[in-house]
Formats: sequence, structure tokens, C-alpha cells
Amino acid sequence: MDKEELINIVNYRIETSYGAIKESESHLSLGFLSTAMNRIYYAGFYIVSALAVLDNFSTAKHKQLIGYFNKEYISSGKITPEDGKILRTAYDRRQAADYHDFVTLTKTQIDEYRLRMAEFIRQVDLIIQQKLKDF
Repeated sequence: MDKEELINIVNYRIETSYGAIKESESHLSLGFLSTAMNRIYYAGFYIVSALAVLDNFSTAKHKQLIGYFNKEYISSGKITPEDGKILRTAYDRRQAADYHDFVTLTKTQIDEYRLRMAEFIRQVDLIIQQKLKDF
């Protein structure tokens, strides 16, 4: 993959991340709590997958992507464990909402996750922008 193609993929995933977090707002306001949680998780997934492209890390498995991020960015101190925890929390909540019966998340809980994920996305985007400058 050449440099221009790589940058296009990274930028597309960043835009997709911001779009997904925006989608979560509308799902939440309409009372679609499970799909709001889905979009919150995927917003984090897309931004981390954009970062992974720059690190030449590729996987089709969500847990492997989260593991890569934990190792490279949380364990190294580039993202605090408190801030990075939202990705795993959103993954777990999305899994529960999608695959288990009688899962109850409140609108307030989901809005809190949405706000935390929006901040997480901004932090990861800053790392990406710095990597792109150095690229």
C-alpha cells in the first residue's frame, strides 16, 4: 500500500468514527438504546483501527485490536488506563446488548459511555494526527 492510499484509509476511518459517535446521539434521543451502544462501540473501533493502520497492525478480530491498543497505547502510558477503559467497556456492553437476552442499559448510562467515547476518540485522533505529521 502506498503512502497516499494509507492516508486515505486512515482519514476514512477517522471520519467513520466521528460519524458513528454522531449516529449514537440520534439513536439515543430516539430511544434506540441497543443501537446507540452499538454505534458508540464502533466509533471507538473505527478510530483505533485508523491508528492500527499507521502502526502496520491488521486484524479482523475485535479482541485482537483491543489487545493491540492496550499493549501499544495503554501499557506504554500514551493513553491512561482510565481513558482507555471505555473501549473495552463499550465492547462488552455492545456484545451484551447484541447477543444476550434481557440486558438493560439506561439512557443515562449510555449517554455517559457516549461522552467518554467522544473524549477517547479526540485523544486517539490527536495521536493519529501527530503520527501523520511524522509520516
